[in-house]
Amino acid sequence: MKKLLFFIVLVGVCLQACKRKCRDVQSNRAEFRTYTVIRGVERNGKPTNVIAEEDTFFVGGSIIIESLVENALKYEWKIQGDPELREGKKIALYFQEPSVLPGDSLEIMSIVTRKPNLECIAGDDGVDTLVKKIYFIDFLNAPFAGKYRVHDEINDPGNYYDLIIRYQPYDNTFNGPIMRYLIDSDLLLQEKPGMIYSIDYPNCFAFAIYEGVWSKFGYTPTYVPTYTTGLPYGYLSKDRKQITIEGTFLNVQTDRNFKFKITGSRIN
Repeated sequence: MKKLLFFIVLVGVCLQACKRKCRDVQSNRAEFRTYTVIRGVERNGKPTNVIAEEDTFFVGGSIIIESLVENALKYEWKIQGDPELREGKKIALYFQEPSVLPGDSLEIMSIVTRKPNLECIAGDDGVDTLVKKIYFIDFLNAPFAGKYRVHDEINDPGNYYDLIIRYQPYDNTFNGPIMRYLIDSDLLLQEKPGMIYSIDYPNCFAFAIYEGVWSKFGYTPTYVPTYTTGLPYGYLSKDRKQITIEGTFLNVQTDRNFKFKITGSRIN
């Protein structure tokens, strides 16, 4: 009787383990993510490449597509409108006008080939597919542009200031017109506004502050972004109503770092 009971318990445990195994297999079939990388921003006191993951990108921005399935036999990608079948666990894409325009979307199909799992999937051929869409927007309509009411959580948490991110073209003598966004704020009072220079991704950015003056706190123009820790980094919340900008300045006279974290809400 005891042997029979033990056998029944053992069979039950094995069945539950098999169910969990099969559930995990079926919930991770051809899954992938799309993202770009913001390079050289500050994280934990050092320059870091931050993965910015979503499904919306600027026309002309870089896009990375990466399978989340491990140890497959083959990874293939079918991009809508492209007859080429691409291979690799991770591939990079770059779309310019007129191949895609603001407002367009493209379907991406992930095709993952693995060893058939007949134990969990009857008639399994070992090939899984998943289709997702990516969307394109105009650089001139960046979601982070607008006016915010912000404060510095670290240095001046009790006072709030306006912060404006605005588009302004720049005519470079050697390279011609350059599209760019600038940051202006009473909190960042300076001779020149900050310039957002890393804008592959609509919801986050790295930026440089020229003649960076945190004059509300009595700091001098010798404060500049410190490249030993990385550039200041800004990003929006998922609903695009909250902004955070954080980083470190270096006082070149005293060789001391000045950390800041600006947070606030969109007001228009």
